[in-house]
Amino acid sequence: MPALLQKFPGLRLTIVGCLQGPEAILPTFPAQVREHIDIVPHVPSEEMPEAYAQHDIFLFPSFFEGFPLVLLEAMAGGMPVITAETSGMVDAIRDGWNGLLIPPGDSAAIVRAVVALTESVEMRRSLGRAARETAAWFNWDRIAGILDGVFRVLVPDK
Repeated sequence: MPALLQKFPGLRLTIVGCLQGPEAILPTFPAQVREHIDIVPHVPSEEMPEAYAQHDIFLFPSFFEGFPLVLLEAMAGGMPVITAETSGMVDAIRDGWNGLLIPPGDSAAIVRAVVALTESVEMRRSLGRAARETAAWFNWDRIAGILDGVFRVLVPDK
């Protein structure tokens, strides 16, 4: 955040769904950036589309996730995403086409990705469009069909 705020003084970071209040989260950030951070411990699922729509970039630098639905939710809303190149995130994101992949734990890569998206409206739009298309592919009917095929191979009829 300090590096990003030097370049973009009006930048805000919103942390949603952390299940803890500002008193627990804000101390983990340098004092000079805390006033630029909003903490929303919980948002009901039916209100998440509105929460996504109020933001320009979805940053999800998790070290490990199976296949994060929150990533697909953000993508379904057409958000450009930045996420770690690990676990289930690489199953949904193709770097530079429908999102940006960063090495896990690489704060400099986060800064570069946020700067690139902040400085390019066209990049945000392009990644957002491709993200929406990708999220649409991951619908329940398609996934259920794939799983059904896997189960039929693993457990053939007798």
